[in-house]
Amino acid sequence: MLLGVISDTHLGRPEQLTRLERLLARQLGGADVIIHAGDHDGQLVEDFLEYIEPRPYYGVAGNCDVGRAGCRLPPRRVITLEGVSIGVTHGVGVVGGAEELLRDELESEFNVELDLLIFGHTHRPLIKWSGHTLILNPGSPFEPRHGGAGTVALVKLVKPGKLNKARLTPELVKL
Repeated sequence: MLLGVISDTHLGRPEQLTRLERLLARQLGGADVIIHAGDHDGQLVEDFLEYIEPRPYYGVAGNCDVGRAGCRLPPRRVITLEGVSIGVTHGVGVVGGAEELLRDELESEFNVELDLLIFGHTHRPLIKWSGHTLILNPGSPFEPRHGGAGTVALVKLVKPGKLNKARLTPELVKL
């Protein structure tokens, strides 16, 4: 299974939706599931991913989504795919090194040990291991803050053996 992971799209106007459609068809075209870590920045993006995009979609609200009329997304969630526990949050206020605090908060709230933590907010891509947990920020495809190209991420869940969880293989995709 291949996860397509995006965050901080910040697309609020109808004419901007074609950028998302191209991204989903090209860079995330092979993904089986789409995960958005918040700041869709418009109900248009949320609606497109939920109702038009044919692949399963899991999203959370970011700080630019919260309080917006029509936002139906939770601020954080935990899903399980291929036996892998995946925590998704936007991570408002996250600064370097605080990712472990996000993991601890989600593990405590949902009473689960996370294999993968996905967050956004910083617009800066990050892939790192912290103990047993892969911590991933896909960056922002359209508003990067790191001086380079926009980014998204792909995470391959390699099917496990009978008693093992799937192996996680992350990849950062520059646009």
